[in-house]
Amino acid sequence: LGTATNFPNAVGTVSGHANSVATFYYSTLEPGFAPGVAAVDNYEANYFINDIVVPRVGIKARVVNQSFVVGSPLLDTVYDAYAERFNVLFVSGISNAPATPPPSPGSCYNGIGVGVFSESGLITSVGPTSDGRAKPDLVAANSCCSSVTTPQVAGAAVLLAQAGAANDGGANTAAFATNASVLKALLLNGA
Repeated sequence: LGTATNFPNAVGTVSGHANSVATFYYSTLEPGFAPGVAAVDNYEANYFINDIVVPRVGIKARVVNQSFVVGSPLLDTVYDAYAERFNVLFVSGISNAPATPPPSPGSCYNGIGVGVFSESGLITSVGPTSDGRAKPDLVAANSCCSSVTTPQVAGAAVLLAQAGAANDGGANTAAFATNASVLKALLLNGA
């Protein structure tokens, strides 16, 4: 419903789902993948889509965790254009129900669609997408849901971006190593 720089605030309500996702994303306790981040922007899904992504309003974040599905394939091109324009890597959950094609935003081209793999096998949506691409892009082991595996992959992307920004790939490599397409390629090829 708007923005605030403090918590608690009157702009929204506390979300148990968001708190659980945050634990896997950046908690300093187990099992946070990217602990100690300097700032976190949290959006309600519909607000984020309608007031940020669709009108192409720039944000500071370079990696965006999306532990939700929308289902409209028309959003894929909007997400792709946003990712390209603002150098943002969208890491999105694939539906926890077996659906083909997988729903957006996990089906967008410039993002990473994350599924769940358990002892019984893949338990989330699978591709092909409407244009024939394989999905999910990555899976993580968890018996719960993609809301838990997605922040694990987003946390790994944040760590790669942080290392890239520090020129850990070699002198003067930060511009390349923090590019959203490069982060996606590193994650997909390193999985």
